[in-house]
Parts: sequence; C-alpha cells; structure tokens
Amino acid sequence: MSIKLKDTKVDLDNLLLDADNYRVAKNTNEQVTSIEETIEKQKDILSDLKKQKLADLKDSILENGFVTVDRIVVKKVSDTQYLVIEGNRRVAALKSILQDYKKGYIDSPNIHELIKQTKALSAVLVQGSEQEIKDYSNALMGIRHVSGAKTWQGWQSAKLVNSMFESGKQLGEIGKMLGITSIDAGRRMRGYKAFQQLENDPEYGSGKESHHYAIFLEFLAANRKGRDWLDWDDSDYCFRNEVALKRLYKAIVKDVDGDYEVRNIDDARNFLSKLETDRGQRLVLESDDFRTVEVEKEEKSIFETIQYLLENEKTKNAVLEEGDVNSLKVILALVTELLGNEND
Repeated sequence: MSIKLKDTKVDLDNLLLDADNYRVAKNTNEQVTSIEETIEKQKDILSDLKKQKLADLKDSILENGFVTVDRIVVKKVSDTQYLVIEGNRRVAALKSILQDYKKGYIDSPNIHELIKQTKALSAVLVQGSEQEIKDYSNALMGIRHVSGAKTWQGWQSAKLVNSMFESGKQLGEIGKMLGITSIDAGRRMRGYKAFQQLENDPEYGSGKESHHYAIFLEFLAANRKGRDWLDWDDSDYCFRNEVALKRLYKAIVKDVDGDYEVRNIDDARNFLSKLETDRGQRLVLESDDFRTVEVEKEEKSIFETIQYLLENEKTKNAVLEEGDVNSLKVILALVTELLGNEND
C-alpha cells in the first residue's frame, strides 16, 4: 500500500490533538501514546498548547476566520475520530475559542460563522500503512518546522531527527527528508543525545531545561575542546568522562538557591575558552566558578585547525554534501599550488 492523500471535511469535535506532538514534549521519551491514552489526555494537551502563544492566533481567527489555504493534516483512528498530524496549534486555537465562547468570554460578530465553519473543517486525510503514515508525517513536520518558515525551537526539532534515527534511518536519508544537510542532522541528533543524557542523570536530571540543548551543541562543536574534554563517544552517542561531565552539569544546572554559572551561549563559549590548555582544564575542574579561572589562550595555526576538523569528520564517517566537497577541492587546489611553489 502506498500513501494516499484525500480531501475531506472534519468536525472540530472529532479532531484529537496529538499527545506526542513535539511542540508540547516535556521529556525525551520516544514511546508512542495509544489512542485511548490520547483521548484521555485531550484536556492536558490543549492546556499545554495554550501556552504556545495562542492569543495572537486566536485573535487572527476571530478576525479573519479559519483560513483553509494551509490545511490541517489528519489520519483516521476510528469511525468518527481523526488524529491531527499537522496543525495541532491551529486546532487548539479553535478549541480554545469555542471554550471561551461557551464561558461567555467572547463577543465577536464573527463567532457564529466561525462555529458553523468548525462543523466541516477542510483537511487532508492521509491513508497508508502505519509506517508509511509515520514517514510522511516526519517528512511533513521536518519541512515545516525544522527547515521551513515555522521552525520549532531547539530540542523539539532534534527530537524528530532522533526519532527518525532510532527508527533505523541514516543521517543522510533524514537530512533529505527534512530538507537539511546530513551534517546538520547529525549535529542535532548528537545534541539531543547529550540533552537526553542529562535528563537521565540521577543527580542533575530534574534540573534539565530546554536551553541546555543549545549549550550542549557548543560543547559538541568539532573545533572546540569541550568535545574532547568530555570524551564524546560517537558510537554510543554519549559523554564518557564522568568527572568532567559532572563539572559541566554543576555549571549549567541551577542549584538549590537558583544559582548557576553558564546561563547562555556566551557563558558556554567563555567556559570553553578555559579548556584550550591542559592547565585550564585542570583549573576548571578544581574551581567552584569557572569565571575565576585565568589561562592564556593557546593559538593554533590555520593548518592545525583544518587538520583537526578533517580528521574529526573522517572518524564520524561524514556524508559530505556537494558544497562541502567543492570547498575541499578548492582547499586541495590551493594547498597543491602552494606546495608546488615551494618545490620550485
């Protein structure tokens, strides 16, 4: 069976918000929620989606109606019910508007026409096997929220990449499906794994916050010492140096007083700058505040940097994009010309 797309009309009351929607994900659990559980969680899902800045969207719908140019995408889960694959935020806005109307909070001249419209919302029905629908859904979400104009923040997009990777897809394949490079897919997936490692830590996991994902990306950058200092394992996708890792967790997770050293990307880069030398790494481990550590920066030649990056990409078995290959060819030509001139 292959994917089929069918135009249909659906009553808002028969639309189920997706419990596994990445926009409201609270942890890195990849377990798929059953339809029975999804039905039970509808109030909670709507409550979570209301926190996704729905006010402006609700005002727009009340003013202009529910614009159907950008249709919602659904799959059928029972004789009358449909699960929203794409468009959960818009459906949540509609459900929230109707709740507000029933409570007497809305007095709009357009509300009655909108209520009539919700009885037959235009939608795209996706039909196919479970795996086909999942692949289609992943690709659609990737185009819209990973590489598209309505991008998700931080670890939400990385969660999608990781989910596809865990299902057996290669990074190059994921990149093509989501409209990003294989290198970017790998970067997001590694950041997600590091984020997940923090979440599972018995001492610091409860202090995990969404911005930690972006901080881990800094420590995983190939041209930074953080990756080596934390001993990143690219086969099991985790940090191996427990001592260094605990020191990093101490720096990024709030203590009982709400204090922490690394609050943003600039702080993370400052922290990384202290790790450029062996002495700096030792002092950071011994310090209670990395900002008190003073070390002289160790300058590297451009050739050492290029060699480090290339060796790193080689060990990762990187799938290079055409643009990357062309850049390497330019570097090769320049180096060849330079060596030729020296031989003369």
